[in-house]
Amino acid sequence: MASKDDIIAQQAEQIDDLTKRIAVLELQLAKAWKNSPNSSKSPSSDIVKPPKKKTDRRKKAKRGGQRGHQRKLREPLPPERVNEEITYEINAADVRKLGLTPTDDFEIIQHIELLDLPIHVG
Repeated sequence: MASKDDIIAQQAEQIDDLTKRIAVLELQLAKAWKNSPNSSKSPSSDIVKPPKKKTDRRKKAKRGGQRGHQRKLREPLPPERVNEEITYEINAADVRKLGLTPTDDFEIIQHIELLDLPIHVG
């Protein structure tokens, strides 16, 4: 069995080794945290750009309908105001190719072209 003096000497050596290792790790950590704002280093030497400071601005809403809001559609024009009608049908091969599920529902889409710009000179 080891004597008390041997155990103390072994522990002192271990403490010395750990103290040296802590010093090396602290130096590595200090180097890792060093960047252009907190040292004389140039900004181009930063490995990673520092995160942008958070602003208090709210995010801009995305275009189109917003989640949770009821969809609002414009009333279709009456038939007497429609100049041309085009009916599109999709064949069975395209239905299979696109992975669509056939239904008996259909949708009317109206396309309006503005041919001339109204000009008013006053």
